[in-house]
Amino acid sequence: MFIFITYFFGRLTKWNTLLTLIKIYDKIFLQFDYIKYKVVILTLKSVEIFTDGACSGNTGAGGYGAILRYLGTTKEISGGASNTTNNRMELLAVIEALNLLKEPCNVTLTTDSKYVVDAIQKGWLKSWVGSNWKNGKVKNIDLWQRLLPLLDKHSVQFVWVKGHNGHPENERCDQLAVLQKDNFNNIWKICWKVYLKGI
Repeated sequence: MFIFITYFFGRLTKWNTLLTLIKIYDKIFLQFDYIKYKVVILTLKSVEIFTDGACSGNTGAGGYGAILRYLGTTKEISGGASNTTNNRMELLAVIEALNLLKEPCNVTLTTDSKYVVDAIQKGWLKSWVGSNWKNGKVKNIDLWQRLLPLLDKHSVQFVWVKGHNGHPENERCDQLAVLQKDNFNNIWKICWKVYLKGI
């Protein structure tokens, strides 16, 4: 009996030692992975992006504008659509700006769209994906699906600012978006006049 107890406690001690070593091993490598992650983040290029969208009515002609800034170099982009919504333009501005980055980057993205920021920061997008988009209230699924791989590729921090409140880059993005909106609106008007003349 004594031999059995000695053997049992001997095995138990070895087992506890093994568990302790595993815990130490895991702790070391978890810290190592965290350090590697931090190193990767720190070595990524840091890019600033500012975006905005505009729309005539909801739906109607719309436009988007974005500014990308890296090491003092600035690039502006814009675009639009003849039949869209403001939320789609806000989303498209983010997508098109991130699409321009040719390699993974550390991005600070500033927008006045609560729709975009809340979807990311409040976990709406994660919930939509988890339910396989079965929530009947989810709109613009096509654009969210285009955004997802870009969020995986880049480390993106979303920052919300109040629109039309004197933020220089936000005001400039708004100008770009409104210009595109007006262009598409004018195209629509011209096409409508040509159509009426042909009747």
